[in-house]
Amino acid sequence: MGRLLILGIALVAALAGAGWIADPAAFAADEPDEQRARQVRSLVRQLSSDLAAEREAAERQLIELGPKVLDLLPTIDDRTPAELRLRLQRVSEALQKAAAEAAGRASTVTLKGKMPLSKALEAIEAQTGNAIIDYRRNFQQQAPDPELDLDLDKVPFWQALDRVLDLAQLTVYGFPDRAGVAIVNRDNTQVARSGGAVAYAGPFRIEAVNIAAQRGLRFPGSNRLQVELELAWEPRLRPIAVSVPLLDVTATADGDQALEVASLGDQGAEITAGTFTSEVYLPFELPPRNLKQIVNLQSTFGALVPGPLEAFRFTELKAGKRDAQRRAKATVTLDSLRKNNDLWEARVILAFDEAAGALESYRGWVFSNPCYLVDPKGQKVSPDLTETIRQTENEVGIAYYFEAPQDLAGYELVYETPTVIMPLQLKYSLKNLDLP
Repeated sequence: MGRLLILGIALVAALAGAGWIADPAAFAADEPDEQRARQVRSLVRQLSSDLAAEREAAERQLIELGPKVLDLLPTIDDRTPAELRLRLQRVSEALQKAAAEAAGRASTVTLKGKMPLSKALEAIEAQTGNAIIDYRRNFQQQAPDPELDLDLDKVPFWQALDRVLDLAQLTVYGFPDRAGVAIVNRDNTQVARSGGAVAYAGPFRIEAVNIAAQRGLRFPGSNRLQVELELAWEPRLRPIAVSVPLLDVTATADGDQALEVASLGDQGAEITAGTFTSEVYLPFELPPRNLKQIVNLQSTFGALVPGPLEAFRFTELKAGKRDAQRRAKATVTLDSLRKNNDLWEARVILAFDEAAGALESYRGWVFSNPCYLVDPKGQKVSPDLTETIRQTENEVGIAYYFEAPQDLAGYELVYETPTVIMPLQLKYSLKNLDLP
């Protein structure tokens, strides 16, 4: 960890020294972890002060420290005093909401001057937390490193990346083998990324990629015009699902003629973990042949976005013991721990006060939440098997099976999950889409 921090500081310093980051202080390393931990411990003790004013001040200061202290807050369990429980709950919920709301805003990029493509991509990754993968070698493509002349001042991530890729004659490959934006050489027949039918909304990029007209000869009622949108989001965001309410969709063709949406309901998509794009299809009634363009297409769209992962640690691992811990709007319960033949079976239940539809049965994100044992030497032990034992609107239960010693003395069970699910609502508008 220390070496990575040193490398990160060196990268930022090099970029700043070359003039590629306008304000290097904005990307300086955080205060040392131990100093922050001491501050949090002191404020948590103050939450139990005999003076109401001191308790209020400590709660306010913990919230002002921001989401980076979430993992430093003590876990709420059955032994937590009522007053402390209430205040920790409010602090945790406020910090989780702040983290989710921050995730819903676009990251920004500041790059000025001449620099190689590789250094520009490194700087964008460092400033935004979004992994960028050079995928050209994967397709046996030439991989030059041209010098770019950039003037980006707090430009949102997708606009900044599109400008850099256009200057370097690159584009994005949507199916990398790991999380991040994969870049490849752009085909000569492909339009520039910032020159197509593109809109930006917060951390999302919306592009109209296809328009198809269908005329039913046997069933004229099946005539349709379908607009295919590609929604891309910053890889750091990890949305659970996206949806476009068709009631909110409006489209106007040339001649100021409105296009009629062909059905009601929502068009949406479930998100596969590790991906950063999804397709949404908007159906319209087939317009008259004399219309040449959709002059304006706009609507809102929604996304379910989780807050950052928090680690719930169960340190008293005794067979048959039930233990519940709570943070923000989530409760994680180690419902039971027992031997099942040669394996340890740990039944873990995750419950949200308000899951906002995030735990519906067809949504599998929750099964990617990490759960593992940690042995006395600090080594992680991953489960050999998992089994879903319960799933409701606001609750899911999973049995994890571990190969571990007969005696779990010194072991702990760790379960990581977001504790707040935030619904985002964003708007976009696409202009001048040529009709087929």
